[in-house]
Amino acid sequence: METEKPMSALRPTSLQCSSQSWRLLLLAGLFLSACTPRDEVTIAPSATSAPAATPSDAPTAAPTHAAKATHDPATVILESAAIGRAAVVTYVQDGNLLVWDEATGSSQTIVDTGDVIQVELSDDGQLVAFLRRSVIGDLDSQWLEQSALWAVDRNGENLRELVPADELRTLLHAAETDSTNIPQLAWVPGTHRLLFSGWTYFVQAEGESHAVPEGLYLADADELTHTTLVPAGTSLRFVPSPNGAYIALMSASSLSFVNADGSSQLADALTYHEVGMLGSLFPSGVWTQDSRAFVVTGSLEQSPDTNFNFTIWRVPVDGSPPQSLAAITKSIVDSVTFSPDGLYAAYFRHAGPPGNPTDFGWYVTRLAAEAGLLAIPRSSDVFWKNLHWSPAGVAYAVAGRTLSQLCPDAAQDTEVCAPGFELGGDPAGITWLDGNRFLYMTREPYDLYFGRLDGTRIRIAEGAENFAAMARTCRDDAELAVDSGSPTRLHSAPDIVLLTTWRVRNSGTCVWDPSYRLSYLGGDRLSGPRNVSLREAVPPGGEVELLVRVIAPAAPGAYLGQWQMVGPGGVPFGVRLSVEVGVP
Repeated sequence: METEKPMSALRPTSLQCSSQSWRLLLLAGLFLSACTPRDEVTIAPSATSAPAATPSDAPTAAPTHAAKATHDPATVILESAAIGRAAVVTYVQDGNLLVWDEATGSSQTIVDTGDVIQVELSDDGQLVAFLRRSVIGDLDSQWLEQSALWAVDRNGENLRELVPADELRTLLHAAETDSTNIPQLAWVPGTHRLLFSGWTYFVQAEGESHAVPEGLYLADADELTHTTLVPAGTSLRFVPSPNGAYIALMSASSLSFVNADGSSQLADALTYHEVGMLGSLFPSGVWTQDSRAFVVTGSLEQSPDTNFNFTIWRVPVDGSPPQSLAAITKSIVDSVTFSPDGLYAAYFRHAGPPGNPTDFGWYVTRLAAEAGLLAIPRSSDVFWKNLHWSPAGVAYAVAGRTLSQLCPDAAQDTEVCAPGFELGGDPAGITWLDGNRFLYMTREPYDLYFGRLDGTRIRIAEGAENFAAMARTCRDDAELAVDSGSPTRLHSAPDIVLLTTWRVRNSGTCVWDPSYRLSYLGGDRLSGPRNVSLREAVPPGGEVELLVRVIAPAAPGAYLGQWQMVGPGGVPFGVRLSVEVGVP
């Protein structure tokens, strides 16, 4: 007879998907800077808008979702909460789903079923997606695990099941003895739709450690529907683009793109040899912030030792030829991190003779060409990605129990130029909320902390198993204060300095402080600035004049560069501001 087992028996297996434990979806803040125009040639700007249930085989009890106050790990309201950017963190503890609010320093339980294993927060901070795991069989002999996908409003209301466990088993063509789970789960930016993959495994053998992700599926948390974009049998990892229009599909041998609705797939935008030891090795990658290209660690090959050689490629979505950015040797694909400005990559490497490495460390290389502003992941697993950049573009390294800021233009993780932040435990992963605030989890004990670079350290939860996301209590947006007319291409003689000014209105609800900036987004930079910081605060409804100074190229042709407001979390928002120059 099949019986449902208590979640206390599941704790070891519920933690096997460690790479998902540190994934973070976040919204950041905004922007910019004011500059005083000089007496130089001024060109008219152009602006482009930014793109915008059946019961399971092993029924689980109906969740209780009335919010209940729990522990209070902080007794003060933090400064960042006072200016309207308070963090909201969802996390799993004892199989229950809780929400911690930076503004109050307290947590509430919103789902108390005791079987939650993973959470994700939508980028508007309103919906929480989570996985519930059930067990079928006898733990003393043969048993299996299976997961179902659920969603709930952040306040604990409107609980709904999106993909029941039996439907996931059907999607994955699971055998009667197969266990099933969702290894990768991500919201499509700007929507309430969820992308997910699945895998099957035999829990009495290697468990999920040797499982391979298959297929790509889309669930709508508002319409309560789900569709198949790529069927099971195709192994892949996926990354949605920042504008929500595309999905990068990384298999063990190729990179391809597909529209977010599953149509118009561009197959084999980049191909490479399939390699691996215990199983196929998947590349990793990030999108450019303008969603025009994907930067990926392709062209894998086995090095003489146990590590790999690979090339970092910039692959445009429009089918243009890929561009080689760097060649990395004797490294680990999952160790690669990128600077937000797209100029640098960091990676892990062993030192010593082949087959007998004697030392290891993390190194930084400058990319051969500018990748463009990158949508870097906010989470870093502290094992491979010990050297990484915060959303503010500052490089940090984790050594032991300390987070240390690296020197400007550091070449390796030992070049520390500022006192370290003591983490208070062995870190397992770190997630940046913005350039100053971050979350991290320690191992043994597995505790969840909130930190700030001023030395603030707050333990949010003891025995936390998985944390999900951060949201802001205010919204960033920007629009032109006056109509600049239709886009205009300006003509100029070569090597002439041109000024472009825009008057931009803060059409969101966040105050733009000096952590906001106007950033180069993509296209032709024309010797223009990478960042223009704000000089004073701009309240909601307020306006600021922004200036970009560019130089007309020497070669004839048509050129276009784009800039956009960026908040403290490193996420662009609002109207895209374009500079178009034609050189006869």
